[in-house]
Amino acid sequence: MLYCHGWPTSRLEAGLAPPLPVRLIAIDRPGYGLSDPHRGARLRNHTQDIRALARHLGLSRFAVVGVSGGGPLATACAHDLPDLVSALTLISPVPPPHAVSSGSLAMLMRFGRWPRLARPTMSLARRFILSPDRGEAVVFGRHLPGHDGAVMTRERRAALLAAMREGLRPGIAGAVGDAAIYGSPWGFNLADIKVSTTVWHGTDDHLIPPDSVRAYGVIPGAVIHIAEGHGHYSLAIGQTTMIMKELIRRT
Repeated sequence: MLYCHGWPTSRLEAGLAPPLPVRLIAIDRPGYGLSDPHRGARLRNHTQDIRALARHLGLSRFAVVGVSGGGPLATACAHDLPDLVSALTLISPVPPPHAVSSGSLAMLMRFGRWPRLARPTMSLARRFILSPDRGEAVVFGRHLPGHDGAVMTRERRAALLAAMREGLRPGIAGAVGDAAIYGSPWGFNLADIKVSTTVWHGTDDHLIPPDSVRAYGVIPGAVIHIAEGHGHYSLAIGQTTMIMKELIRRT
């Protein structure tokens, strides 16, 4: 199973998943953690990296899970690599840009189209996230409401913050590159995807508007679960076992 991490984190995010009877492979997207940046790369350049990785590891078939900002890459893999991808699961995924018109996600997408603005903004955010005194408050705020607050224990917050710090350790190239990808046309039609697809999203997700993920419904046969009361973290982290077991059953 290939795990596509969120924004702006790293491969370490997969460590929050519970032990499962599956080989879980997590990589850093270009510019994050251990991966070199790829200036000007588009989403579908990254899928060729995944094909090369599969060839290197001797993988003939694998499922793909995309969490939050990893959703676009996971979706592109399902489109571009149908000979390799057996099933797709998206958890609180960033949707195509045409589905987003307002909120913090729309602002991120606009920043992506204006790199001269995105770079100084992300540099400042990186400085705060890497700060031992301010990092947790900047990422999570003083209080996470509802299900998110119950799921994100001190240990989980520390683990996710560590994944972010690893992702941003080499710089902001990965975060800025992703923002550009999120806000630009993805270069393929979701309706052309032939891979079994399930999308999970919470009604109380304040980072990614619940209505926007319905754009994934044009994927033939896609099943979209909108979970009442759940937020961004309570699904992606609190319900990982249930969601990944459902993915294993489909493969």
